[in-house]
Amino acid sequence: MPALPIGTITFLFTDIEGSTTRWEKYPQEMAAALALHDALIQQIVEAHEGVVFKTVGDAFYVVFTSVWQASVAAIEVQKALQQCQWPASVRPLLVRMALHTGEAQIRGFDYFGQALNRTARILSAGHGGQILLSLPTIELLRNCLPPEVSLKDLGVHRLKDIRAPEHIFQMTCAGLMVAFPALKTLELCPNNLPTHLNGFVGRQKEVQAIRTLLRSDDVRLLTLIGPAGVGKTRLAIQVATGLSDLFPGGIYVVDLATTRNKDGVLTALAQAIGLNEENYQSILERLQGYLRDQTLLLFDTVEQISDVAPFFSELLHSLHQVKLLLTSRISLHLQGGYEYMVAPLPVPDHKHMLNIAAVEQSDAVTLFVQHARMVKPDFVLTPTNMRPIAEICAYLDGLPLAIELAAARVKLLSPQALVKRLGHRFQLLSNESTGHGARQQTLWEAIAWSYNLLNPYEKELFTQLSVFSARFTLEAAEAICLIDDQHKTLDGLHSLVDKSLLRLEVQENGETSFEMLYTIREYALEQLSEPAQASIQLRHMRYYLEQVELIRVPVKKLEHQHWLYQIEAEYDNIAAALSWSYTHGYIEESFRITEALWQFWWLRGLLREGRKWFEALFAHPDSASVSPALRAKALQRLSLIFCINNRYSAAMGFAEEALMISQQLADKKLMSDAYVACASVALRLGEQQRAVTLLEESLKLRQALNDIPGMASLLNNLGNVARQQEKIERAMALHRKSLFYFRQLGEEMAVAAVLNNLAEVEWCSGYHTQAVVTYEESLLISRKLGYTWGIASSLAGLADAAFAEEMYEKAREMYKESLHLFQEMDDQQGISVCIEGLTQIIRQRAQTEEQPEVIGYSMSDQVDDTTLALLRQEIGEELFTHLQLARPDTALQQTLLDAFTGMS
Repeated sequence: MPALPIGTITFLFTDIEGSTTRWEKYPQEMAAALALHDALIQQIVEAHEGVVFKTVGDAFYVVFTSVWQASVAAIEVQKALQQCQWPASVRPLLVRMALHTGEAQIRGFDYFGQALNRTARILSAGHGGQILLSLPTIELLRNCLPPEVSLKDLGVHRLKDIRAPEHIFQMTCAGLMVAFPALKTLELCPNNLPTHLNGFVGRQKEVQAIRTLLRSDDVRLLTLIGPAGVGKTRLAIQVATGLSDLFPGGIYVVDLATTRNKDGVLTALAQAIGLNEENYQSILERLQGYLRDQTLLLFDTVEQISDVAPFFSELLHSLHQVKLLLTSRISLHLQGGYEYMVAPLPVPDHKHMLNIAAVEQSDAVTLFVQHARMVKPDFVLTPTNMRPIAEICAYLDGLPLAIELAAARVKLLSPQALVKRLGHRFQLLSNESTGHGARQQTLWEAIAWSYNLLNPYEKELFTQLSVFSARFTLEAAEAICLIDDQHKTLDGLHSLVDKSLLRLEVQENGETSFEMLYTIREYALEQLSEPAQASIQLRHMRYYLEQVELIRVPVKKLEHQHWLYQIEAEYDNIAAALSWSYTHGYIEESFRITEALWQFWWLRGLLREGRKWFEALFAHPDSASVSPALRAKALQRLSLIFCINNRYSAAMGFAEEALMISQQLADKKLMSDAYVACASVALRLGEQQRAVTLLEESLKLRQALNDIPGMASLLNNLGNVARQQEKIERAMALHRKSLFYFRQLGEEMAVAAVLNNLAEVEWCSGYHTQAVVTYEESLLISRKLGYTWGIASSLAGLADAAFAEEMYEKAREMYKESLHLFQEMDDQQGISVCIEGLTQIIRQRAQTEEQPEVIGYSMSDQVDDTTLALLRQEIGEELFTHLQLARPDTALQQTLLDAFTGMS
């Protein structure tokens, strides 16, 4: 028996579709068929160096060290099985297959681990005769497929019990079945329904009743109403999960927990569906084009939104194919809407609390036991603990959230001890004493009950932790919270995790972080006095200011991913610190945070975010008090953003002001940067000689400072100018010299940028093959770093090359991906390049298909409706509307005309 391979391996799982029924009806024929089936698979698998490590019934579990061998074996097995002459009574005998690549642990002569679970779930999604592959397998296989084999992208699917969605592909070739029904996954329609790790408890009648209402033609708006913590959200999601057949256009959950007005509702809806944020009217118009089939929109937590009724009325009026399912703590009295009251889970009657059969039938008790097992796997309902558990559920009014919080305590306290504390501590508070409406009292008391279980020190720590807007580290808590003993902070955090007031998360790099749920955070924040809150918020801001300034952009490439991880992990808290500092008048600190975030914004293409903050800071009345050097840096950043936005006059103004300040300070580095900012605008304006002069001045300063990275960057800039001046040999030399320095320094983002520029020069020089290689290297590095501009620019260059080689489909896809990235950055020049490329493809297609209405319009002074319709189809309604391509007075319309005229 061969040894099982280890490391990165590929699993092939097979299974006969409908075998159980055949065994029941034709056991003798199936026995003969199975023997033939097993022999075929065994023979072919062994011929391709696969190892069968398990068989279960008619299912084979095979492992390969080579993904290519695994894929070829799957094809050959499927061909052999489909060509086999099976007994007539069991035909057709169809076998489904799944391939997935990953790592797994060996136990005896078997494997276990996530890779096997994922392979099994992919297999269960398929149909007899079908071969399914995961994305990890495809990525290894894509460049070594036999020419007769083809792949079909089946999209991203959610699989049962698998938290992350899986991108699934189908492999086929001549002689195999091609057409199959939709995959049997959790989603038969587009959706963002969350995956729950726990089963849904009870409420079967409610689920059925609500689904019946939503299936009625008369019901377009239904609101689930009940107290906080009653389980409205979980119930609504359970209802929606079973309605994919009714809503082929999609089912989308819109979380409104942090939303307070109707504009925020529309923004949250756009984000849930995947549309970019724009103004109110444009989002609504795009929704009309996007949501064309029957669609269910689930708006969760709407009661806190002011004047929400007109918004939902407008939404229903504008989107005739949409139904709305809302959750609310209060009745909204929406005209034409239906309401469904959600009651707490039934709890055992006091008379039957000693009847274990009656207690077991209680949904509330079932929920308690389910969550108790999450923290104590051996927990069971017994004659000893059934009464206290029933009492706990009754004391908590059958409210799921309160029951879940209580159940988590069994890790430390027995149900008998819990019920004693509950009897002492849990009392419903009146509106007058809490300051909260009746709709909030139950949830508030559920959290208050957990809060009252804390000792005085834990209460203090709990309230101070509410300053964090997102996950945080132990170090952050120790630095910000006003606790003298760091060991106490660590102990307190663990205690709060055990009591379900904090969540402990282990990140991919093995580091731990903590996070407080929003509702619990809101409660904790209210327990904090205003002076204490101001003090903690100030410490929070200063801590994250220090952190973001300490997290420097790394020089060594091995540190780059760690830098990105640090920024992304802390970004929400850094952004909160920036917002608080700005709101409370700490403007110097606000400028420092934006400067520290600049490189991250640039790398990730978050230039709209950067522009928003820089403009807000300069508009602040105290901005003049900021240190001159900091102001000069911010002006340079804003100049670059405005330059990219094609707002050259303002960009030059910012750059010149930055230059003036840096000259007054006699700061050579600042002056050098300011010269570059001025040169960038001059180059965009076509003032090439002025750009050269400015860059040469900047280079002299960098040389005086012996700043190698700065000199390398300027060589790259000078190469860009030389290319525009058509001094191709000079441009080539400058870019290559710049590239040499940056490779030596290990600055990967700069390497990617220079490679992109060098590729453009190589293309202009006629070295087309080399240019493609250079673009591809730039793209590879940029994708690894998540460098948005590098990805977009390299894709645009490769698209140009593909177009020149008449590979129009490949060019089309690259232009479209590049366009969306440039649009995110609001890079007008990049947008124009991509729109021009797509227009040329439309023109080329029109010539091939002899569409005179498109071919002939280049003689006109405006773009015809047919071409606009084709372009709208290419880039999507959302982006087409945003770019205002239908308006004849825009610069992009002129780009379209230039593209067609240039091809005529």
